[in-house]
Amino acid sequence: MSLFYFLELHSGSQESQALSDNDIEKIRVSSQSLPYLIGLNLFTLAKGEHDPFLKDENPPVLVIQATVENSDSLDRLLKSSQLIQLLKELSALALMNVRLSQQAFAKKAYLSTKTAKGFAELSYLVNYEKPAEDEAAFIAYYCEHHPKILMEFSDIRRVELGVPVIWDPPANIEVADRMLYCEVSFDDIDALNVSLSSDIRAKLRADYECFPPFSGSVTHFAMHRRTLI
Repeated sequence: MSLFYFLELHSGSQESQALSDNDIEKIRVSSQSLPYLIGLNLFTLAKGEHDPFLKDENPPVLVIQATVENSDSLDRLLKSSQLIQLLKELSALALMNVRLSQQAFAKKAYLSTKTAKGFAELSYLVNYEKPAEDEAAFIAYYCEHHPKILMEFSDIRRVELGVPVIWDPPANIEVADRMLYCEVSFDDIDALNVSLSSDIRAKLRADYECFPPFSGSVTHFAMHRRTLI
């Protein structure tokens, strides 16, 4: 089973600062030098999102998603000199009160005739924070029910989930306390907004009310996806 390794950069201010084109280019070059990858994506904040149910604050200014084949590849990646260098570059970015976090997930893809088309340029990233009364029950319910509804969106391109794995994270970098990651992909922000205002979105909210009890926060952010590998 392939694994995701995430690095997420947040500004400490309420209004997240955009990275400069020069900063993004440096990160792109360093990220593409990482070994043992079978996939690599950069996410930057998209504008124009309209969610009638939610308005989450302090979105990430950058998300790096590295995909590896297995836990052995992840372990080698985390110990590589290339990752150490990338972490130094991210920590040195000239943003006020920068916060860098990391997490690893096992990848779960949900494909239908609509979602098998592959990822598009616009993604909606959703993260569920711990705790839950029964984390395994929460994940099991979500994986069984929620992706089926997501795939009913008329313009959806792809659905992927990530569930936590046991891993040995690099020291001195905060580990995000998440129990579930979800990404849904659309062609553009207009297609996302149409889906967020649809009856299917209301159906998702109804399913949300059926989730096993949890008290962690949930965040939803529209991001531009740039596929590098």
